[in-house]
Amino acid sequence: MITLHERLTAIEHRLQSLERPKVHGTLRQVLEVVADAYCVTVEALLRPDRSQAAVLPRWMAMYLARTTLGLSLPQIGRQMGRDHSTVLHGVRRIEAMAKHDRDFAEALRALSATVIETQKRSRT
Repeated sequence: MITLHERLTAIEHRLQSLERPKVHGTLRQVLEVVADAYCVTVEALLRPDRSQAAVLPRWMAMYLARTTLGLSLPQIGRQMGRDHSTVLHGVRRIEAMAKHDRDFAEALRALSATVIETQKRSRT
């Protein structure tokens, strides 16, 4: 007869095999790329202020962390000192801006490529 502990252990192992693959890049790398592109500091992206100079780059970092690193909204929120719903709002705002503004969409693609290249360099 299989015990409850054995069942739970088997389920746990199965769930671990279904998890997302390990992320190679870090949120810190994303923050550094975005901060450099927008001429702000990483600390400014993590501060609680809502100044326009920090909000757009912060949203951009949230979007890139979600799309290039595959981090969950709660993971991004915890690391950036925000709630997951705030992260979702930022990601959606960036998506909407990219949908309606071709120049912005192109800048977003370029920044995403820079983040991916940074991740590749850090692996080697």
